[in-house]
Amino acid sequence: MFYVRDIATFFLPHHLWFRNTLLSGTLPLWNPYLGCGYATAEDPALQTFFVPTLLLRFLPAVIGFNLIVALPIALAAAGMHRFLKRFVSPEGACLGALVFAASGPMLSTANMPNLAWSCALIPWVFAAVDRLAEGWTRSRAALAAVAFGLMLLAGEPVTFAAAVLAALAYAGFRGRVGAVFASGAAAGFGVLLGAVQIVPTALITPGSIRSAGALREMWSLHPVRLVETVAPWLFGKYTGLPHEITQWLFVLNDAREPLLFSIYLGVPAVLLAVVGTTLVRRSQAAMFWTVAGVVALVAAFGTHTPIYRAALKLVPGLSMFRYPSKYLILTAMAVAVLAALGWDALVSEGPRRRKLVAPVSVAGVLAALGLVAVLLVFVLPDVGTSIATKCATALGVPQVESGARSLVALVGRGGLRLLAVSIVGTLAISLVTIRPATRFALLVLVAGDLIFTNASINPTIEAGQLAPFDWVALTRAHPDDRLFVARDYTKDRAGAPDVAAAPEFRPDFPVVEYQAVYEAALGSDLSASGVRQTISREVTGLRPREYLSLMRRLGASEREMRERFLSWAGTRYFVSRSAPTLQAVRLRDVPFGSVALYESEPSGSRAFVVSSAVAEPDAEAQIAKLFDPSFDPFWTVVLDRLHEAQPSGARGAATIREDSGRSVVVDAEAPEGGGYLVLLDSFDGGWKAYVDGARAEVVRADGVFRAVRLPAGRHEVRFGFVPRGLFVGGAISLATLAVLGVALARSRR
Repeated sequence: MFYVRDIATFFLPHHLWFRNTLLSGTLPLWNPYLGCGYATAEDPALQTFFVPTLLLRFLPAVIGFNLIVALPIALAAAGMHRFLKRFVSPEGACLGALVFAASGPMLSTANMPNLAWSCALIPWVFAAVDRLAEGWTRSRAALAAVAFGLMLLAGEPVTFAAAVLAALAYAGFRGRVGAVFASGAAAGFGVLLGAVQIVPTALITPGSIRSAGALREMWSLHPVRLVETVAPWLFGKYTGLPHEITQWLFVLNDAREPLLFSIYLGVPAVLLAVVGTTLVRRSQAAMFWTVAGVVALVAAFGTHTPIYRAALKLVPGLSMFRYPSKYLILTAMAVAVLAALGWDALVSEGPRRRKLVAPVSVAGVLAALGLVAVLLVFVLPDVGTSIATKCATALGVPQVESGARSLVALVGRGGLRLLAVSIVGTLAISLVTIRPATRFALLVLVAGDLIFTNASINPTIEAGQLAPFDWVALTRAHPDDRLFVARDYTKDRAGAPDVAAAPEFRPDFPVVEYQAVYEAALGSDLSASGVRQTISREVTGLRPREYLSLMRRLGASEREMRERFLSWAGTRYFVSRSAPTLQAVRLRDVPFGSVALYESEPSGSRAFVVSSAVAEPDAEAQIAKLFDPSFDPFWTVVLDRLHEAQPSGARGAATIREDSGRSVVVDAEAPEGGGYLVLLDSFDGGWKAYVDGARAEVVRADGVFRAVRLPAGRHEVRFGFVPRGLFVGGAISLATLAVLGVALARSRR
């Protein structure tokens, strides 16, 4: 099973939960197990309404998930071939498809399925726009709209927006103003087709962590790292062994691991792209893709350029969209197109020497760079070390001496490889112009170079190693109670006595594999096992900003107050390095992090009734009260405004009778004068409540939870969840689908 980064800790658990929920006959719109509940249907990264992955979830769990990860690569190759075959030879289309699909940027997206599917659909969008530019017909317009709509539903709105701009520019390049309008209309219909996802997402985004600016800008492509497009792993290999993960990886990637593990485009492919670029004077296509590739590259540099920093100030909302380095996908596509054009230029009839001037010159420069690197490392090591030390100092490498040594070692190997591949690539290209029989050899060289180099960035692991560990089964004794895994939710808590220990990597074991097993063992996401977690980590930034405030307050509070809150919220199980301060029983050791599973009878429950309430309009202040020793959350609820509650201090009773994820039924009894039923599940505007069959308002309680006003006496309170805007968005999508279906049917007749 694929496992790198968020695959094992985010996408895989969601896939298993989603699949189990579907097979049980329930719509997977709300996950009740993640951090007191999470609206999965409102998060586009989870692809709730994306038809290809939706169908794959019905396959056996491991096979379906592996196909969700791997199929985008095949889809990218097929789409690129379909696009290229319209204006290059079959051989050129095949080569361009291989270059794009096997490029480092495209293969690097595989550990982010939403991004991978979005990028894989870019060539299909261009193919549809290309046909539409030839002349408008109903069927062409409908197919283009479907391509845009599928790309939007794939779950990466930023990539979709970039692809729309690039596709409109391409339509304009085709020389017809009408083509631009037709493509824009098709993109508009694509947005309408994706309304079932976009409308709910748009409604939650203004109140999300992302819109609050709490997510810092990260993962811009450092210009220095551009050398890795022809010299792979020059600054380290994140999917390799511990000694292969150098300081340079983090210094050049905004203090994090790279978003794109590889940006290698291949020396032979780049040389062919140079041939294609030299056709600028005679080919508008070469001119367009050269400009498009450069523009995408500058965009990928992100905050390393004044252009992007200025755009952040001028364009409202741009700061919500992170990871500029993913724009390098469009650069990879441009290189693939130019390589296909270059291939056709080499094998076509006509003057041949002139075609070799540019690639041979570039190959000579690359070979010279490789030779210089070899000389500095193996012949003049003192000079090489001095230069590496200066580079480390200039780029702010924390440990300059060790950083210089690691760079020298990597540059030595990289220089030898660059020298060899440049020479072989030049010979292969030269032979193609002399003997057509060598074409296959060049094709194998281009594809083999990319596949051999980039294959290791998507490793697999035995699926059983990511399965729930033995300790998880112990929590099923009380499935309605919650679990808390002590983690570093804020930097202030690093080294806290209850927090799981940081992983210690074995020198002979890949770090990414150890991290995946470590996170699975510690219960990063136990949705598939039906374990309710009080707090879960945030990945996409679309949870309400109040949830981030809760995590921060939890991380900054003293242990006694943290555990008071957790016990009040119905937490029975703790995964911690030391026993909770509450009365607890040690159940079993957990194999990673020097932690154990503890059980402690919770002092509170998910549902209870109080009559005492206080008003506090600020949600962050509401959350702060939960950690205030002078405040008793067992007897008083904090609301943004009061609703005629009587401050008698009496408590009622509440019992959860039914709980099916999207529906919760509570039998409640309010004291004289009425009160509030408090349900310690996440607040979301999609939740509706009915008291004895009559609609009742769901209000935000204690910052992040829900409450319903009750009159005195016994009542049945039924909660039901439908994402806000789902019906409106679904109706728009269905209507658009019907219009497109009619257009296709009439065109076919």
